[in-house]
Amino acid sequence: MGHFQIRFHPPLPDVPQTDAVIALEEIDWTSVLKALPQDIDTRYLIGDVPVAYYPTDIMNVFGDLYDEWQSFRAREPHVMCLCGYPVLDVTFAGERASFFNSRELHLGDARTPIAGDFNAADVEQTFKAALDRVWSVIAAATL
Repeated sequence: MGHFQIRFHPPLPDVPQTDAVIALEEIDWTSVLKALPQDIDTRYLIGDVPVAYYPTDIMNVFGDLYDEWQSFRAREPHVMCLCGYPVLDVTFAGERASFFNSRELHLGDARTPIAGDFNAADVEQTFKAALDRVWSVIAAATL
């Protein structure tokens, strides 16, 4: 059984967690982008294996995390992307999730999962916590 983590580099600004409800269409993204680093690297740590693609802005970080949270909530097998680039293949067997290198899709059943399998609810919660943190940073730059 593995451990899944999400890290950001550089680290996100330290802001209080917020439950503020702000409609996405009400966010002044220009102001948010000016207030925050433009090159945020989202890094997934799957067991001891780091997975990253390319630094991007907070809007893309938010979108990537939101999409993954939704896919894990639905337990939908999918290709996990960072900045639109496929980085992992995710499958589910009941409440267990497995991550595979996306470059090995052609191997089918011969693929070996990265660091074993993971509790899907734990990974879902990790995505939700990261999404909440990113949302708090966006809200702090908006309010």
